[in-house]
Amino acid sequence: MTVHSHYTPPVNVAKVPGADKIVVDVIVKNEKKHKNEISVQNSAYGIPMAGLYMPVKKDFQEVITKALVARGFHVSDSGNKKLYVIIKKFFLVAHPGMFSTSHTGELTLIARVFSASQKIYNCNIRIDNYKYVDGGFGFQLGYQSSANGLLNEGVSKLMSNKGFINAMKTQ
Repeated sequence: MTVHSHYTPPVNVAKVPGADKIVVDVIVKNEKKHKNEISVQNSAYGIPMAGLYMPVKKDFQEVITKALVARGFHVSDSGNKKLYVIIKKFFLVAHPGMFSTSHTGELTLIARVFSASQKIYNCNIRIDNYKYVDGGFGFQLGYQSSANGLLNEGVSKLMSNKGFINAMKTQ
């Protein structure tokens, strides 16, 4: 099964003062060991049976771009500011229950901001215990929502980092 992320910026997201003068080139690198696998369904004996996949690099690129644009930044391959995002971990584990399935997830990424080939900011974003509970039962239920939630929470954590935003808006 393959899922795709969907991102809608928060309704009350404020434009960053001065962001309209900044053009950002967003470069995403997927350094996960199993590049696009985001979960595995195991048998009762712990044997992997089915994988869940997501185009990790593409989806992170789209979500980060939408988040920056919502805050007033311009995004272009020819940007004078470079944002490198390195995905180290993005994984969900299903916990089937009697009447519902819950998921826990982990996300680790590194964000580096460069201006004129000089690194001006570096931060790590880490979510260790993301939780999502779905009202249904089964392997496929809730994975789309869990993947969206974990991805959106990670990007929101990055976008709410004051050091990151200050680095992004400096000339």
